[in-house]
Amino acid sequence: MIIFGAQHQGLIIPINFNRAANRVRWVCSKRQYEYVLKDYCKDCTLKGDEAKWIVNNNDVSARLAEFRQTSVRLASQKRSLSDIRMLSLDYIYFVSNDLTQSMTRYLIFETHQDVMKDLQATFFLHLPPIIANGMQWCQQAEDLLACSPSWRDLKMWCVDLLSKACKSDNEVDLIADILYNITPKLLKCAEDSKLEDTFAHSFVDPIIEAVFGSADIFQRHWANGALLGQKRKCRIEYKPDWVVYIKSWTSRLDLAVLELKRPSGSNNGPVSDFVKLGRQMKTMLGKLVDIGVESPVVCGILVEGFKCSTYIMDLKYEATYRMIRLASFNLVLLEKKGPKGTTAGLYLRFLSETLGIMVKHDQTEGFYQVMDNAPV
Repeated sequence: MIIFGAQHQGLIIPINFNRAANRVRWVCSKRQYEYVLKDYCKDCTLKGDEAKWIVNNNDVSARLAEFRQTSVRLASQKRSLSDIRMLSLDYIYFVSNDLTQSMTRYLIFETHQDVMKDLQATFFLHLPPIIANGMQWCQQAEDLLACSPSWRDLKMWCVDLLSKACKSDNEVDLIADILYNITPKLLKCAEDSKLEDTFAHSFVDPIIEAVFGSADIFQRHWANGALLGQKRKCRIEYKPDWVVYIKSWTSRLDLAVLELKRPSGSNNGPVSDFVKLGRQMKTMLGKLVDIGVESPVVCGILVEGFKCSTYIMDLKYEATYRMIRLASFNLVLLEKKGPKGTTAGLYLRFLSETLGIMVKHDQTEGFYQVMDNAPV
């Protein structure tokens, strides 16, 4: 497994990890590895104070560097590595409001609180509000499904729902479109969730298409191949299940990716989809930095069965790829056989709005000149 180094803001970090494939084993969230490390950077000292992440006079960058240093030492000793430690080897630091899952659990609790307050001010301002219509529609769908309706009766209810939504000026009423596409499929939910492709197009695609499909500038593909801007020999490892991108005359920029596992599905290798997602987001972010996009942000979606998590990554500070979890929610609650499209639609719409703000900010003649001159 090769993890490529970063070259941003004058900092060059060569990293090379070779894994002994015949001795790999892993258990749940902790994966056992045998590593041979060479040419890696042990010095985590940042070059300038202005590039450090400081919150309330607390040097968060220094704490992250210490965390990574420990991860490097554990890898050198061929010790077990958790997902967040694996990501830290590549200078990716995962932060979540859930302290038990965030790397900030290795810091003091006050620092974790300061970090989350800092991130909320940056990322959580544009989240659309929960609307009454969406909550009512989801409850109505749940009640209707409990009565074992026919496919036709369910579809007719969805048509009436969509008609009501079309008369509304509220853009968040896209929830009606999600329910229109998902609710009838819940009649045979067990069968549709057995195969990954069927699961993706039955329960995931209606949500992300309703959210991202409304913006003409975004183009989307399922299983579209490797991310652009990667070396050919590594494209197999970084092949997302779904991608959002924008395209000029000659260049393409990937802005969001999705990794998916069907219910009861499992990883086919030692690297989890969560780790793969983090590395894919770093690859996309590096491409944006290379062509001169200022303050770039990329997004990621992780679907594990009917559980969905959304992420944002930036490079605001030196050698610090902040991978922030925005939310985790259920696409469908199977226990009640009721769709929860409201929450899913809102959080995914936040990703769409975030990308839209970034694209609008950089949608200038100069930006597209940079894109047209960028290597494909």
